[in-house]
Amino acid sequence: MEWAKVSAALEAMATAPSAPKRRSLLSSLLKQARASGDVYAVMRILLPKRDRLRPHYQMKEAALASCLVQVLGLAATSNDGRQLLMWKTSAGSASGDLSVIASKVVSIRQQQQTKTICLTNFHSLLDLLATCSLREEKVLILRDLTKGTTAQQVKWIVRLILQDLKIGIGEKIVLDAFHPDANALMAHCFNLELVCKQLATPGACFIHKELSVGKALKSQHSKRFASIDSVWDSMRGKCIVAECKFDGDRMQVHKDGDHLYFWSRNGKEHSEYNTALGPLLLDHIQSERCVLDGELLVWDCLGNRFKQRSQNTNHDAARAARKGWDTEELVCCILHFTEHCRCLVQCWKSETLI
Repeated sequence: MEWAKVSAALEAMATAPSAPKRRSLLSSLLKQARASGDVYAVMRILLPKRDRLRPHYQMKEAALASCLVQVLGLAATSNDGRQLLMWKTSAGSASGDLSVIASKVVSIRQQQQTKTICLTNFHSLLDLLATCSLREEKVLILRDLTKGTTAQQVKWIVRLILQDLKIGIGEKIVLDAFHPDANALMAHCFNLELVCKQLATPGACFIHKELSVGKALKSQHSKRFASIDSVWDSMRGKCIVAECKFDGDRMQVHKDGDHLYFWSRNGKEHSEYNTALGPLLLDHIQSERCVLDGELLVWDCLGNRFKQRSQNTNHDAARAARKGWDTEELVCCILHFTEHCRCLVQCWKSETLI
């Protein structure tokens, strides 16, 4: 299956006039993917945040815009160069959407003949882009990705790198369109490749099993309501437990004997927190095998308070603990023990619970 066909389907879904039409286009795309044996390749595009095999690109809009200026051979002071670099404010109605601006700039320079690239080669280039660290290397790979492509395809390449497709279709709808059991299996394993393999045929089914300790699981999210009154109405006659909303990063902690695993809400493993939190958690968690859900924050020893999420430096605090540095910022883990309806707060270097 070619990337051009997938990008055309994405454009059709994004511009579809109604939700039923988008779902119909999605079903058609997945049907073609099954026929060509490219289900996983297409699903990696539809759900980029669930692609655990590919590392994060480490490229936000500003860095990507700067690379695109080089890829297209533009001067930073030229009109098109300024539009890309000042993508938030410089492009009129397109301001704030780098993908649309990039598409507009490329359309002026679009070649008469475009090249075709299969999804296998397309994903290989994206893998290289995600794993390389030097800016010069990223520019070369982006040049290969965009060379000979249409302006429309460039728009979707930018959105894919930024992991925000904006097609009006969420993860649940994509998984339901792929297979009726896909959402249940995703919640169990949080592994898109495994979901695509186990449910490769429409007749396949998922047999519910016990949760696997040590493997990423999909976190449970709150149900959205339109107003506080509707929330209260839905809870009348039931026991209510109110907990403090800590402003941190969602984190699962899996304990399997003496081993601890830390998983983010996106299914990424974070072993770097073992040094900072491992010994204390092992001391205080009595169960041999369990899965706990909570928040990761940074405790400011000088201010005697939790730092705001915008100020959080979880990775820095974890690195300081790993290297044995003396620091006033300590990484903390707030874990929710639902059977006791209480919270456990652990801080590195702390001999007591906060």
